[in-house]
Amino acid sequence: MVREIYKTGGRKFAFLNLPAADCSPSFRALNLNITGSGSCFKGVSSYIIPHNKALVQLVQQLAKKLTGFKYSVYDFYSGSLQRINHPSLYGYKEAKTACCGTGKFRGVFSCGGKRLVKEYELCKNIGDHIFWD
Repeated sequence: MVREIYKTGGRKFAFLNLPAADCSPSFRALNLNITGSGSCFKGVSSYIIPHNKALVQLVQQLAKKLTGFKYSVYDFYSGSLQRINHPSLYGYKEAKTACCGTGKFRGVFSCGGKRLVKEYELCKNIGDHIFWD
């Protein structure tokens, strides 16, 4: 895709790496079921972190091969992890439990009742939560 855009004249690109999904309510709930701990699910981290490193390496290689190729990579993983670990610094109060969902940490994607699981809870203060569902 990037090469196709480059061929049509695109020279400036912005990329986001993967966020700290391992600390999302759904993976915290899964980790709780598997290990008894509601902490971030390191099994997912073992995929996210190598992916993010490979993304940087890939765009660095493209920059060497494509004349005029300019890029930036936002470290979404670190940015999201910072907010999860220090929510109050960013105006949040809740970093572990989703605003909408069911089960532990409201980690089951049931918001709106349109999926397999129909029941869901909705938080009262949407802006307090880092995660919607």
